[in-house]
Amino acid sequence: MKNLQQTTYARRLRMLSTYVFVVGCWLSVVGVASAATFVVQVDTGNQTVNAIEGTLLLPPGVLVEEIYTGNTAILLWVVAPAQKTGENSIFFSGVTPGGLYGKKPLFYITNASLSAPQVNFSGVHSYLDDGSGTEAAVRLSIVPAAIAEDTAPPEPFEVVIS
Repeated sequence: MKNLQQTTYARRLRMLSTYVFVVGCWLSVVGVASAATFVVQVDTGNQTVNAIEGTLLLPPGVLVEEIYTGNTAILLWVVAPAQKTGENSIFFSGVTPGGLYGKKPLFYITNASLSAPQVNFSGVHSYLDDGSGTEAAVRLSIVPAAIAEDTAPPEPFEVVIS
């Protein structure tokens, strides 16, 4: 009976993870002509981290058209990346249970006038997946990218309330 309960729990957790991952991936900030997409990525080196936060600093007057957080390394956003009106920064904070390792995408931004060398990062903090909250050094970068369209339908599931 215990194995059946664990299997049911694991299946429900996978379904919930899929649902959280698919819902609410696009954040529309300001509508300008779309021209270029960039990925903000983290490089953890040879360590596994499970939490990261920071601020992407943009040049004055740059308005981000869209921020896309789907199909990235962060599974749960504490503060989803967004550019507030009148501000030249994007704050973000998120976690990934089980951690992430190596070079992974955090989120994508689309803008007509942005080029990669014009941005900086500040207040970057990341924490090892060690259960102790040990701070870890990581490298953030922004590079040109394309957003891969997700054409796979979601896995069918049944909601059971007991």
